Amino acid sequence: LELANTLLALARLGGVQEKEFIHALCSRARELVTGFKSHEVASTMWGLAEMQVTGEWELVAALGRRAQEVVGNFRGDDTAKVLWSLARLGGGGDRTVLTSLARRARDVAPHLTSEDVAKTLWSLAVMGHGGEGDIINALCERGIAMAEKMAPKDVSSSLWALATMGERADRGLLEAMQRRSRGWETWAFHRRWRKSVSANPG
Repeated sequence: LELANTLLALARLGGVQEKEFIHALCSRARELVTGFKSHEVASTMWGLAEMQVTGEWELVAALGRRAQEVVGNFRGDDTAKVLWSLARLGGGGDRTVLTSLARRARDVAPHLTSEDVAKTLWSLAVMGHGGEGDIINALCERGIAMAEKMAPKDVSSSLWALATMGERADRGLLEAMQRRSRGWETWAFHRRWRKSVSANPG
């Protein structure tokens, strides 16, 4: 756990300059990965992806295999992190691993945040996932439920992902996102109006 947390902390602190130290940690991770718990897998992969670590394909592949072994223990946020990390690290080549994680995303969809939904859809699209109907439907249903909390980038990346996978967003999802977009327009109008009043108080 200490090793995974160290990589996670380095990523959050912008430790990409500590290359020798990072690769030393990766070397140690390769030795320990078979015993990693689900959260350790997610934290390690996220740290590597966030720092854009290169040349660690053996570790990425080992983490992917370990992710498949412990997939049933992944929480919603960890599932999204692992998929996003694999997409960023170019580790989506093992279709068995990808399928296992995608199905886990379906199972934990009711617990995903709006950002998790967007990241998961984007990751599946980037890694060339064909888009199994039940998986995409579960993610779209959660997207509808969380639409009011979606940031603009989450809406755009979700719609891009669906289009890339050849999936037609269902009417409910489109309507929910359109309502969300109108909310941003109203917020932007009021913001501009307040600035105008402040600049011209008389």
